[in-house]
Formats: sequence, C-alpha cells, structure tokens
Amino acid sequence: LDDAHFPTGYANGALRNAPARLHRQSIVCQTIDCAPGSKVTIGPDRLRRPSPPEPTELERLILQSGRAAPQRIFTDDRLLGVFAARLDGSAAVEMLDLSDRVIEDALEWTPPAGKWRLYILHLSRNFGARRDYINMLDAESCRVLIDAVYEPHYARYAA
Repeated sequence: LDDAHFPTGYANGALRNAPARLHRQSIVCQTIDCAPGSKVTIGPDRLRRPSPPEPTELERLILQSGRAAPQRIFTDDRLLGVFAARLDGSAAVEMLDLSDRVIEDALEWTPPAGKWRLYILHLSRNFGARRDYINMLDAESCRVLIDAVYEPHYARYAA
C-alpha cells in the first residue's frame, strides 16, 4: 500500500491546504544569449519571478482532457542568482557571478568579447504538475507524508 498518487509525495492530499513552505520547490534556470559589447538589461518582471512555465506534453494532454485540477499559485518565488558564462567551445568555461549587480530588481551588464550566456536561477513552487506534493528536502514536509501515509499503515499492520 502506498500514497493515493504515484510517485510518492502526494501525502493523500494532505498538502492541498497546507502552508506554502511545505510544498515542493523547483530550481528554475532560464537563459539569455548575449551579443558581445551589447548592453543587456533585465527588468524586475524577469528577476522577481521566472517566466511562466511551458507545459510538458503530458501536462498539455491532461489540460486538454478537462481533468486537470486548478493549480495553486504561490507568491514566494525568489531569485537565487544571475550568472554569466563565456561559451567559446573549450572545456574550460569562464563564469561570472552577477548577482551582486542586481540593483532594485534590475540588472544591466555589457558582456566583454566572446559568446556569453546569462543564467537566471530562481526557486519556485509554481513549476511542474505536482505542486501539492511534499518538499522532499524539508523534514517538516516529509513528516506530513509519514503521518498521512506510513504511520496509518504501520498502525494497521503492526504485529
């Protein structure tokens, strides 16, 4: 016996109305290719939260079937960092941490010579089809699963 949904993490729906801090999170990486010498400006809309996710093929099928439950929208997305990588084709990649250059939720940067790509990293609960699943990196969230699924099974089948 297991959780009501596969894979484990649904906790029999226990997170449906639980505090946001208990829900699963995703690290979201979005990129921007930069032309050398051309100033790149990234505004607050792009830095405060990641761009809306593109649904996967499976998510599109579920949405088209009409069986998709409304997804909870979380408001605690946060920027983890902005990094630039020189992509010159060699195995050694030059990386720059531009996070300290974000001022008032905006970033302006002019890449030096070479091919550069910006990586914008966010932590978000608004990605993926399983937003009501536990955060497997959080002990309190895992406790919800244990209490909702495994403890009742143990109580029932313990010798």
